[in-house]
Amino acid sequence: MKPFIWSILGMLSLSHVLTAGMISENTYTVPVKEELKPWATFELEDVALKVQKGKRVKLEYTFPKYLIGEENFYVEARGNCSDRNCSTPVTLNGDYGTFVCEIHMETQTAKCRGDYNRKTLPVLKEGGLEPVQQYLKANISDPTELANRQSVLVAFSHEAAGVFENLKVRKK
Repeated sequence: MKPFIWSILGMLSLSHVLTAGMISENTYTVPVKEELKPWATFELEDVALKVQKGKRVKLEYTFPKYLIGEENFYVEARGNCSDRNCSTPVTLNGDYGTFVCEIHMETQTAKCRGDYNRKTLPVLKEGGLEPVQQYLKANISDPTELANRQSVLVAFSHEAAGVFENLKVRKK
C-alpha cells in the first residue's frame, strides 16, 4: 500500500511542476518584485469581459479579497471599441478606475491593465490599509504567506494597479 501512496504523491508533485509555468485563465497580478509574484497573482473566479454588439465592452469582476479585505467587492467598467473587431486598445472607465484592454477577437482572449482611483477604492484611501491588514491576519495562519501577502498589499497601495491576463472574451 505504501508504494501506491508514494506514487500518487509523486504524480501530484509532477503535475504541479508541469503546470507551474502556465498562466491560468482569468488571472489578476499586482506589479511586484519577482520574489513576491507567487503571492501577487490571483485567479479570478467571478470575472467577465463582454463585447456587446461588436463595439460596447464591459468588464466586471469581484476584486481579489486579499487586496480589498472583503469577500464580494464588485467592480465594473465600460467603454467602446473603435471598430467592430476591437483591433486597438480599448479604454474602460468605472467608479474605481480606468482599464486599458487589448482584446483579441480571433482567440477570444484579452489582457487589461487597471489603474485605480485613490479617492474611490477603499483600500487606497487614507487609513484603508488597516482593515485589509486585519482581514489578512484573521484569514491567513501561515506566517510566511501572511508576511508576503502584506508586502503585496503595500505594493498595491503604492502602485494602485493590476494586470488581468488571459481573460476569456464573451461576445453578445
